[in-house]
Amino acid sequence: MEQAKQDLGRRDSELLAFRTKLETLNNQFSDSKQHVDVLKESLTAKEQRAAILQTEVDALRLRLEEKESLLSKKSTQISEMTEEKGTHQGEISDLKDMLDVKERKVNVLQKKIENLQDQLRDKEKQLSGLKDRVKSLQTDTSNTDTALGTLEEALADKVHTHT
Repeated sequence: MEQAKQDLGRRDSELLAFRTKLETLNNQFSDSKQHVDVLKESLTAKEQRAAILQTEVDALRLRLEEKESLLSKKSTQISEMTEEKGTHQGEISDLKDMLDVKERKVNVLQKKIENLQDQLRDKEKQLSGLKDRVKSLQTDTSNTDTALGTLEEALADKVHTHT
């Protein structure tokens, strides 16, 4: 009986130890469960944050693609404008060359005009001199005609008087 009491005491001690261990394990399990719940909430929050960040990344990627497309268009425009500028510069150079030729022609024609004006002035002086000579000759002729008329009258008078 004593043995049974000892066995029973030992079994009570073991049972108490198992209860304590079970209680400790239950507490650990409860703590672990709470920790798992906290980790699940944290994981859910991180998944939501990851989804938000993924949406932002997608939006940024789209904006980047739009900017790259715009940049490509602008690069194409710059290339076209550069080519057009080269064409215009060639045309400007050609027009400047043509303008230089025209200016030289204008200068040559200007000199010809000046020469012709000088010649015209000389001819006008000659004409004026000739007009003066014609007037002088006309005056001389008129004087001669008048003198001749007077002489003819005098001669006619003499002829009439002699006859």
